[in-house]
Amino acid sequence: MSHHQAETVHKVAIVTFKGRNLNEANVQAAADQLLQLVAEQGRAQVELDLGDLEAIGGVELAKFVALHKKVRTAGGRLTLSNVAPLVYEVFQITGLNALLDIRPKEVA
Repeated sequence: MSHHQAETVHKVAIVTFKGRNLNEANVQAAADQLLQLVAEQGRAQVELDLGDLEAIGGVELAKFVALHKKVRTAGGRLTLSNVAPLVYEVFQITGLNALLDIRPKEVA
C-alpha cells in the first residue's frame, strides 16, 4: 500500500510517495495536503517526489494534471521529481511532459 510524507525544505513543500504504485486516494490525499500548503502557508513551489514509483495509470495522470492546474491558479509551481525511466516514458507517450515540470531520476 502506498502512502506519502510531507516536509518543507528551503520554502519548497515536498511530498514523497512511498511505495511502488499509486492509487487515486493516495494522489488525492497528497494533492489536498499540497494545496493546503499553497493556500495557507504561501508555498509557491511544490514538489512530488516519485522516486519509489514503478508504474502509473490514467487516473493518476489526470490527478497530476488537475493538481498542476490548481497549484498554478493559486500562484504556485508543481514539479514531479525523481521520476523513474518507465514512468517518465508514460508522461512522454501521453505528451504530459510538455505540460508538467517533470524531473527524471538521475541514473548513477
